[in-house]
Amino acid sequence: MLAITRINQIRELVKQNRSVVVSKLADQFAVTEETIRRDLKKLEEEGVLVRVYGGAYSIEGVQNDVDYLLRETILVPEKKRIADRCLPLVNNGDSIYIDCSTTALQLAMSLTSHHLTVVTNSLRVAQVFSDSNDIHLVLIGGSLHNRSMSFLGQNASQALANYFVDKAFVSCRSLSMENGLTDSNEDRATIRRIAIERSSKTYLLLDNTKFGSTSFAHIADISAIDTLITDEKVSDEWRIFLASKNVTLIEG
Repeated sequence: MLAITRINQIRELVKQNRSVVVSKLADQFAVTEETIRRDLKKLEEEGVLVRVYGGAYSIEGVQNDVDYLLRETILVPEKKRIADRCLPLVNNGDSIYIDCSTTALQLAMSLTSHHLTVVTNSLRVAQVFSDSNDIHLVLIGGSLHNRSMSFLGQNASQALANYFVDKAFVSCRSLSMENGLTDSNEDRATIRRIAIERSSKTYLLLDNTKFGSTSFAHIADISAIDTLITDEKVSDEWRIFLASKNVTLIEG
């Protein structure tokens, strides 16, 4: 196969699937991973995608749902900083909800020695706590969504609605002043909306890339959260806006 043909096919795969993995592409096209990385670099230079360790993803489109394994490699230091800022907010004895975001996963990794009740729909978060004797873990079941490694759908929503927690730690795909919290997947948006409704306090964990955009499904208005935690200083416009909505800001 000619290189230009392979690159065009990869372009279409990115358009269709929103993200691609280097090892899978190498197997599919029977070439080396280094060849695929060169192809992805060319497509990145054309503005088609963004490369990350192990793959690439498209940042275009309100329904862009990036594969979980790729999201775990994106902005890791920033997500760890956000998780560090969350730690003082968690007290032994709390009941908390942790969502399926990779930022919340970083928080979960820091809480294994706490005495907590943790409710989650995230398979990865459940794995983090599976060996902890100090965590009472409640895993919300439902249909497993492979791209987010989380349980979604009607059964998951109904199960989560049975619980009330002290604090919810959630993220979202996008945040805008006009449209609030939005997500690329409507079932995930529903789960996050229920978590917000069932918590006494809600903390929104958001890295700097998610401000000022809108995704496919509405989760909640910004006034539904209590505190926004981010990795960098926000603009004066955002600071004034959050204050007008009575949202506490913890920033970099």
